[in-house]
Amino acid sequence: MMSIVVKNGGAPLVGEVEALALVDNFHLYRMGCVKRFLVVFPDEGETSVVMVAEYAGGFELTITLLGVRQLRVPEINEYPMRLPELEVADVRGDGLERVSYSVQDFGGGGFKCLCRDVKLKLMTTGQAGSMS
Repeated sequence: MMSIVVKNGGAPLVGEVEALALVDNFHLYRMGCVKRFLVVFPDEGETSVVMVAEYAGGFELTITLLGVRQLRVPEINEYPMRLPELEVADVRGDGLERVSYSVQDFGGGGFKCLCRDVKLKLMTTGQAGSMS
């Protein structure tokens, strides 16, 4: 199965194949409003970001960014936060230490993250749990 989320020919993201099995034409551009946004700064280990967003067709999409090396978050003046043109690019060939992916919104919001790994989890809205 060909990856449709990762640019630059990267392998499918963790959870992407399962998302493709649930939803025809799964693509991050179909992501709706970000309902929860959490940055985790552990005492030891790597920083991570967790975003939970609405997804077309009554689904909820959780995007987990692991090993965050750089994070730019747009000014959040109001709810909902939108990332209408979120793309994941495989940047392993760019020589950035401990960075495999660039996750960026090209819709003018200014969100950008450089991280080691990206995981996706798509669930029906009734299956979605709380974020901790």
